[in-house]
Amino acid sequence: MRRRVRITAVAVVGVALVLPPALFSGADAATEPDIVPVNGVFDLDGHGYGHGRGMSQWGAQGAATLGIRHPEILAFYYPGTTLSAGNDAKALKVHITDDSDGDLEVRPSDGLKVTAGDSSRVLPKRMKRGHVSLWKITRASGGKLRLQGRSNGAWHTLKLGGQGKVAGPISFRGPKPSSLVRVVISGSEERDYRGQTKAYVSGSSLRVVNQVKMRDYLRSVVPSESFSSWAPAALESQSVAARTYALWRARYVPLGYADICDTTACQVYHGAQRTNGAGKVTRVWEAPSTTAAVHATEGKFLTYGGAPALTEFSASNGGFSTNGNKPYLIAKPDPWDGVVANSAHAWEFKLKASAVNQGYPEIGKIQALRVTQRDGNGDWGGRVQQVRLIGSTKSITVVGTSFASRMGLRHSWWRSALTPTPTPTPTPTTPTPTPTPSPTPSPTPSPTLTPAAAGRPAPADPTDQPAEPPNEPTNTPADPPDSTEFGEQAIEQPVGTPDDPTGTPPGAEPATEPATEPATEP
Repeated sequence: MRRRVRITAVAVVGVALVLPPALFSGADAATEPDIVPVNGVFDLDGHGYGHGRGMSQWGAQGAATLGIRHPEILAFYYPGTTLSAGNDAKALKVHITDDSDGDLEVRPSDGLKVTAGDSSRVLPKRMKRGHVSLWKITRASGGKLRLQGRSNGAWHTLKLGGQGKVAGPISFRGPKPSSLVRVVISGSEERDYRGQTKAYVSGSSLRVVNQVKMRDYLRSVVPSESFSSWAPAALESQSVAARTYALWRARYVPLGYADICDTTACQVYHGAQRTNGAGKVTRVWEAPSTTAAVHATEGKFLTYGGAPALTEFSASNGGFSTNGNKPYLIAKPDPWDGVVANSAHAWEFKLKASAVNQGYPEIGKIQALRVTQRDGNGDWGGRVQQVRLIGSTKSITVVGTSFASRMGLRHSWWRSALTPTPTPTPTPTTPTPTPTPSPTPSPTPSPTLTPAAAGRPAPADPTDQPAEPPNEPTNTPADPPDSTEFGEQAIEQPVGTPDDPTGTPPGAEPATEPATEPATEP
């Protein structure tokens, strides 16, 4: 969706169009025929949706339908990690990116409290002889914050600790741990958040942050990142992966004022529910099935070397995962990704020639696509690493992932959907020699034809047995490894909210990479 890496990928195309083959270690695809547009369209077949590193969400669902439990699913997708025990009561600070208008507005409710430093109080229902309809935190001079209430059509400042402006953060919370705080996102959208909602000053900006317990955070993340109708083991795997990613993110790439963001650049988080300006609930983000999965995996997270692992995941790896530059993020066949039919595992795409011309105007008009490098993993020679764009003005070679991102392909694993017509091999003609007459032999009885000689199938060779299928998943679930306690703070990824159960999980990102993070833990 709005990932920083999407921008980076496009920038790479702009500055490094011609790529020497030495940059790649994949399989040479020079023997592939050029792909030419037919009626202005390139018809393509493809595999996968998302970056393909770590867990395939559709693969986890496929494994779950085979009766495999979450410990074994996680062990397959993150080999070498350990399933450890943590504390879901720990708080996580989540940046609410959609609230970016420069202030934090919340609706009044019974027992709503405000806290600034050592000062805390229950907010009044009335100010200046009128009912308070809205509370607002806004920036004041000197890098401080001001609390105001709206009544009788005007804003009125409410002092905190005897001061009209105070150093941040200022937070709102309900009277009970289960209370919700309703945050105004826009004129037509409001959201209910669990825990505390805070305003921070960060440079010249005001940042809105939801401080929430890990278990309550996951109650929103898991159904936002996967389908709540999926099998329990798949949702439990998603819960552990999401919990671990949040722990990893908070430890290695915190934002300063927050541990993690709420978009696909981190993990999708919407809070508990959405309402309109009239207070009517229009979307409940939490679901009983995913909440049960969070509770079933209470505190469980994956470690590598005693620290949280980078548990990346995407909608589908197409049947072969990709290397993630971690010992536990490796490229290997995935026997589960296509177990359940879905449009993320295998897809078709009609790429308009005009879109290529628009995306790469320097080439003139596209004449053909020539795949020159693949990674050698899976069908068709694997994912496209290099593709040469043959244009009327000039030809350029671009990175496969960048081309897929710019052209809107779900992944960089694709080929032409049209089978080229082979050129017939001419049969050589030679003169027929004139036979030399020879004596006519004595007639002999003709042999009786066997069934095979008569054109019927011969009996099967009893030694010709089919080979066992490679990488066949076992239905024997692995026991959870020994747990270890962690003492760190309180994780990542798939987009949107499609209703098609054969499509992409709600958080999955089409052909883009997750936000930039270090290749190895600091």
